[in-house]
Amino acid sequence: MPDQSSRKRRLLIVLGAFLIALIVLGVNQNMKRSFAKGHFGGIYWFLIGYDQVVFPLICLALAALLIRPFLKRSARPEKDGRLEGAINSVIMLALVPVLLCFAGLPFVFNTFKHHDSISAQGHRYYLASRSQLIGGTNYLLVKCDSIGFLCRTVWSTGYSDYDHVKLALDSTTGQVSVQSGTRILYTYR
Repeated sequence: MPDQSSRKRRLLIVLGAFLIALIVLGVNQNMKRSFAKGHFGGIYWFLIGYDQVVFPLICLALAALLIRPFLKRSARPEKDGRLEGAINSVIMLALVPVLLCFAGLPFVFNTFKHHDSISAQGHRYYLASRSQLIGGTNYLLVKCDSIGFLCRTVWSTGYSDYDHVKLALDSTTGQVSVQSGTRILYTYR
């Protein structure tokens, strides 16, 4: 049976990991908000990758840290093993849905998604969207260096309900346009 100090240490590790995850989430949400408004440039694919890969992995790692003690505890024979197993099962049945909901938070909050890209005038242009649970979708035209690494938002739609938004290139002028169907929403000059 683990002593009291190892339980406290384990609890501190889980709480520390949870706190770090919350700090990273907060910093990322502020970065995305500032990036979308064009206040600062950044690495476009970091913002996309964080929402789609990194944050769900953080949630799964936290879930593993939280569930592990219950799994270890249920593997040990106790005086009344049936009661101990039942308690662990109830705790896990209550905990797993909560953790799965937590893993889905990036999809509830504003998430960045990549839609389209085009090269023109020695730059790489990306069309991204920033969706919210309430309020529709904010489409962003992002201008990057020639390799598409360092980027800055140059235009956004504001939250709206446009359909089939894509990038288009005018071959005669070299201008990049954002279109919804056949309607031109914006032309970058």
